[in-house]
Amino acid sequence: MNKKIYIFLEKFLNLSNYRDKLIFVFLISFLISLTVYSFYYSYITFKEKINFAEKGIENAVKIRASLMEERLNLIRDSFQNFNFSENILKSPLIKGIKYEDQIYNFPKCEITYTYNLCNDSIIIKIKDNFYISISTEYFKDILDPKKGMISIYNPTFSLRVDKHDKTNICSLQKIEDTNFTLEGCIDKNQLKYAAILPIIKNNISLFLIFILFSYLLFRMKFQDVILFPLNYLKDKIRSLDVENMGKVSFDLHHYIKDEFGELSEILEKIRLETVKFNKEIDLVFDTTAKMTSYTNDIFNFILFTLNRIENIFEDIQGLFIVIYNKENFSDVITIHSDNFLKNNISLNIENFDVLINLFKKSNEHEKYYILKDKNIIFIKKDLTDDKEIILAIVKDMDLSELEKKYLNIILLHLIHSMNLLNLANYDSLTKLLNRNAISSRIKKELQRTQRYNKKLSIILLDIDNFKKINDTYGHITGDIILKNIANLIKAQLRDSDYVGRWGGEEFLIVLPETSLDKATEIAERIRKLIEHHTFEINGTNIHLTASLGVASVEEHGISIDELIQAADIALYSAKTKGKNKVLVLSKDKIKEFIHKEFIKQDELKNIFEKDNLVPFFQGIHDINSDNFDIFGFEVLARVKTKYGYTSASNFISDFIKFGFIEKLDIIIQNKALEYIASKNLKNYKFFFNLSKAYIHNIKNFENFIKKCEDLNIDTSQIVFEITEEEAITEINTVREIIRMAKNKNMQFALDDFGAGYSTFSYIKYFDLDYIKLDGSLIKDVSNQRDNRIILEGIIHISKIKNIKTIAEWVEKDEDLKVLKQLGIDYAQGFLLSKPQKEITQ
Repeated sequence: MNKKIYIFLEKFLNLSNYRDKLIFVFLISFLISLTVYSFYYSYITFKEKINFAEKGIENAVKIRASLMEERLNLIRDSFQNFNFSENILKSPLIKGIKYEDQIYNFPKCEITYTYNLCNDSIIIKIKDNFYISISTEYFKDILDPKKGMISIYNPTFSLRVDKHDKTNICSLQKIEDTNFTLEGCIDKNQLKYAAILPIIKNNISLFLIFILFSYLLFRMKFQDVILFPLNYLKDKIRSLDVENMGKVSFDLHHYIKDEFGELSEILEKIRLETVKFNKEIDLVFDTTAKMTSYTNDIFNFILFTLNRIENIFEDIQGLFIVIYNKENFSDVITIHSDNFLKNNISLNIENFDVLINLFKKSNEHEKYYILKDKNIIFIKKDLTDDKEIILAIVKDMDLSELEKKYLNIILLHLIHSMNLLNLANYDSLTKLLNRNAISSRIKKELQRTQRYNKKLSIILLDIDNFKKINDTYGHITGDIILKNIANLIKAQLRDSDYVGRWGGEEFLIVLPETSLDKATEIAERIRKLIEHHTFEINGTNIHLTASLGVASVEEHGISIDELIQAADIALYSAKTKGKNKVLVLSKDKIKEFIHKEFIKQDELKNIFEKDNLVPFFQGIHDINSDNFDIFGFEVLARVKTKYGYTSASNFISDFIKFGFIEKLDIIIQNKALEYIASKNLKNYKFFFNLSKAYIHNIKNFENFIKKCEDLNIDTSQIVFEITEEEAITEINTVREIIRMAKNKNMQFALDDFGAGYSTFSYIKYFDLDYIKLDGSLIKDVSNQRDNRIILEGIIHISKIKNIKTIAEWVEKDEDLKVLKQLGIDYAQGFLLSKPQKEITQ
């Protein structure tokens, strides 16, 4: 509420100055107070006037009633002995007379009293059969409102028979032996004006005089006194923008103890904390800035950070950091701050090293000791999976909560910076050089080779059938194998050699001053080592092989592109010739291979140029319906040849290799959507396969949605299929795509589900609508007990998550029967329907 009032003063009254707001609020407060007082005083005065008027009108009516009675009696008495004659009518007092049977101008009214009011006449009974009527004007002097003290209220007096005024202040007095009363009334509004108007006039005058006097007094003297602390604080705060915060201080609280003094004390406390905090933040920024200059020098990077912390905490006598292995607690590196060494902390404090070793082995993350009046604080953090870091502080005073939080932030920032330094050069899984780092090493070695005419060879290694390992045993097992192979390779190399992780399961080995023959020998030794090695993981023995391609400067060229290309083509040839081989290709063989690749590439381009890509549709059937009704269709790509249509899967690896797979997806999708629209196929779901390249470009989905809208296709008919490979490698992109598509009522299916146990985790990570069970689980399921057990588990989880299941590769009646018993929702395969170019409804 206060905020709204303040905004009102600023916005609508244009009072931007605090002084003007203060004056305005003071005036409004005074005006409200004066108004309340005026109304209260007016009410009291009005009540007093009412009381006075009530008593006054009552007395006035009594007096006039008494006079009225006397006059009436006097008139009646004066006619008692009066003899009737016509001369009586000449009397100015008498308006009419009734004497026995003689009537002269006598009003027709009922006569019940001695004195009777009849219209504007009073009939007086003199004696039996003798009545006179006189005008009420004869009594106007008695009813005159201007007579008496009550006249100031302009009263009215009248004679009434039955009706009386009840809206004003009135008093009634019955006249004895009459049919009427004398009534006197005072108008209440007259009283209000008489009571309130003088007060209002006086208060307005008083208010104007007071406002003028107060404003002049405020402007001349009081504003300086009232606004002094505010102006003081304002000037101090403004000076913070001009001067260094460390040079400005708030000291008003030393002189005054009111709210402004408290505010000054708070601001000074905030200023001191901010100065300290700025120093702390500067350290964070400095460590970030220094990180680039210390890319290969972790020691100096940590030492720089420790010395800066000492500059911030003045009572710190020394710090050190130790990084050690979790397994055996052996130190990897220990770095002391300059003050730690200068003050001989380790020597001056007995059992210091013992305390550190105890803390290493404990499960605690913070520990406090007091030795020789010194506070020793240990803080422990995880650095990597196998290493921990300890920050030790020796301090005169205990750590405050704020200091503790700051040191934790600095330590976490230091750990993060160290990890970033490592990430810039090393693969997080295998701890080998990453692709960028190994490429940089090759370039440096090539420069040295050219300068000094040295030899240089490289080996490109790829694990055979590694996807099958991930599918069968899961990605965690695959990661363990990658780390083990990395260790096997490192063990076969010299200190001068380099090895890095080139890709998913690819490793690149750089062999300086090594001939092609010697490199081939090393490659063969590594191949045999991997072939004969047993990887024992969780009680399972796994055997692997690897394919290797070798290239050298002496044979293949002096550029990094030439070397990598030669090794890559040799590796590819080893894969195509049965795997588990080491190959070296001559320049001529490489040229021949490249020529064949160009021919393949031209063949693929020709498919696009001749518009030979055609969508086919394979039915997905509801196996729980009586006639196995078609629920939807999977959209498949076919290539038109002179012999008919062939599956695009025959070319899929080449489409991917030459970067055409995304274009293939788009063409098949557009043609399929146009066909669906032309046939007005409203009653089916359509399943579209998505490649990794297609998923990577979110713009493709925006175009797909627009295409549906242009063709008036209901997007709820669309189901996108993604495989495990796309799901795991593009996990964040896939999540965003699913969110985008779901917003348009599209659905998602995970293809090839169940090939490896790791795929169960995707049910948790992705909002799926369908699971397409891998054909290896479905084929011959009627005779495969283990596959049925796995399927039961998948179906159970899917029903809980409300995910529909689709079985692929259904080719036998016995398998279909088992699938139906297990509770599969839909099925797809040659037994039910083959892919067709046309859909018949």
